This record gives sequence, structure tokens and C-alpha cells, in this order.
Amino acid sequence: MSLLKSGLLITILTLIGRLLGYSRDISISIVGGANVDTDIVYLLLTLPDFLVNLVLAGGLNTTLIPKLLLLSVDKRKRFAGQVFIFIGILFSLISITIIIFPEGFLYLLAPGIDTEKNLLGKNALMILSLILPISALNGVLSAILNSKKIFAPGALASSFINISIIIAIIIGNILLNLNLIWSIVIGYVIGIIIRFIVQILFTYKELKFRKKDFKTFLNIDLFKTFVGNFGFSSAILLIPVISRSFSSQI
Repeated sequence: MSLLKSGLLITILTLIGRLLGYSRDISISIVGGANVDTDIVYLLLTLPDFLVNLVLAGGLNTTLIPKLLLLSVDKRKRFAGQVFIFIGILFSLISITIIIFPEGFLYLLAPGIDTEKNLLGKNALMILSLILPISALNGVLSAILNSKKIFAPGALASSFINISIIIAIIIGNILLNLNLIWSIVIGYVIGIIIRFIVQILFTYKELKFRKKDFKTFLNIDLFKTFVGNFGFSSAILLIPVISRSFSSQI
């Protein structure tokens, strides 16, 4: 596929994802109205992707893709497998931290919300934190796909999640009278899992795991490159989060 066609495809699929996201937000506003639950919903929707992007965005693609392109087929698969395992372990630890300290994370991101009284928000946050490793691994799989010039699954990522949430709102909240927060949590979890399944179907042959392979491609030089690449983009990602934190106190 030519560069022009690839760029056009990514643009169209990204636009579809944005339109679906707009439809999702309208659905939440109509059903939930203006209240604390709706504020928590938007916080929960942004938290997983924010944490993943804060650590991986900018750094992962610009570090991982060039490295993958330089390696032979076997070494590339082993390297991808090692990154897959490392990111999975790292975000599993972050997930455990959130489960242990849910009030702290809620207060950090939205200090205006009374976290001690909002048991539903804390429980929903802990459920979403369980799929945080899958969200992070989706980022790894997306980078692998980009290195293979397969862009559609990654560009459709937000569409899977937004469609799943919209369906969950209709079925869970409107038809079954399930609480809005839980309806959206269910939809989000299903969307993340669908996204992971789609991407793993395209990339499972690009991952190799060896129990007796002690040679690692993850070294200090690669880490320095990653840190240098992700710093600026991660700082940009903090701006809307800081704004939301202040607005929660108004």
C-alpha cells in the first residue's frame, strides 16, 4: 500500500473513531445528565488510555519500530516477545497499585469528587484497572503492526471501544436499568478485549517466547532512547488531565 493510500486510510478510520466518540459522549450526556456519576464516567473513560499513553505514547512507536526493522526475522520476534512480557508485567504492577490505592488515584485526577463517599466510583476504577495490562499490550501490538505497515487495526482501536460502550448504554442502562457507570465499565472492558483479540490475530506470528532464551534485547541504551522519545508527548498528555483536575473543584 502506498504512503498516500495508507495516510488516507488512517485518516478515514481515525475520523470514524472520533465521530463514534462524539456519539458516545452525546449518549452519556443524554442518559446521565450533569451529575457526579457522569463526571466519574468521563474520568474512568480517560484513565486507562491516559496511563498507557503517559508511559508508552511517543516513546513506544519511535523506539520499538526502528529496532524491529533492524533485526532479523527470528531476533525481531524474540525482541517483540520480550517487550510484550515486560510491558505486561509493568502495567500489572501499576494495576495492582491502583487496586490497593483507588481513593488516591481518584483524588489525584479529580480532587473535587468526594472519593470516600463514592464507593461505586472506586469499585469501577478497580475493575477497569484489571484490564490496564491489556490496554498496554494493545499499544505494543499496535507498534508491531505499524512496523509491518498494517495500520487498519490500530486506527480502528477507538471505534471498537466506542461502539461497545454505546451498545452497553443502550442495553445495560436503557433496557435493563443497570447503573450508567457499570454499563459503561462493561462496555469499555468488552471493547478493550475485542481490540486485543483483533490485534493479536494479526500479530501472534510476530511474537516468540522462549523459556530458555536468556539473551535480552532490552538494554540501557534502548531505555535511554525510549525516555528521550516519550518525554515531550507525555508532557502534552498531562495538559487535559491537569485541566480536568482543576475543573472538578469548580
